[in-house]
Amino acid sequence: MTRVCVVSAHPDDEVLGCGGTLLKHRKAGHELSWLIATTMTLANGWTGEQIARRNSEISQVVDGLGIADTARLDIPAGEIDLVGRRHLVSTLSQAILRLRPDVLYFPWLGDIHSDHQVLGEAVLAATKTFRVNCIRTLLSYETLSETNFSYGRNVEPFSPNWYVDISEYLLQKKEILSIYQDQLGDHPFPRSLDAVASLALLRGTEVGVAAAEAFRLHRHIPK
Repeated sequence: MTRVCVVSAHPDDEVLGCGGTLLKHRKAGHELSWLIATTMTLANGWTGEQIARRNSEISQVVDGLGIADTARLDIPAGEIDLVGRRHLVSTLSQAILRLRPDVLYFPWLGDIHSDHQVLGEAVLAATKTFRVNCIRTLLSYETLSETNFSYGRNVEPFSPNWYVDISEYLLQKKEILSIYQDQLGDHPFPRSLDAVASLALLRGTEVGVAAAEAFRLHRHIPK
């Protein structure tokens, strides 16, 4: 069975970046897992109510996407760049080795959010073939409000070279994303349902389908 893992810096990245693709994997009978890097903490100013609501949202998204296994690094949100790089890479490698995915999705390392940048770089280091040899397809995804605001940085812009037709799954993706009510806003807020649909339609026009999600391919070893 094909095993698929999505790595997210924060809950909601996974649905924004590849929710439709994950639903397509699930329909194909693939086993899904989710590695969440950060968490809310009381020490960082989150309330117990906010933390409980986020944990409930995560559970609902797990059910909505059909995720079979999860792993959590529990790094305080906004502080991935404060974690020692060696420790972060080692922890990621161990978590990924436990999940043993054939396909892995992770945030684009050119995103404007430091959590995405550091996590993206660490995933590439953690998935070197001599550390993790199970991954046959390695892809980074774009995240509205982070990837599209990275202009001006001295990094390669997100330039997709891998697309997935999600025409059949766009509506369900939006329904699952709606679980994260606190993270969504009305148009022209970048994390709006209108923006999600618009990006999917735009990516779809690039490859001649009704709706698509776009990725940057880093590794692909056909079976």
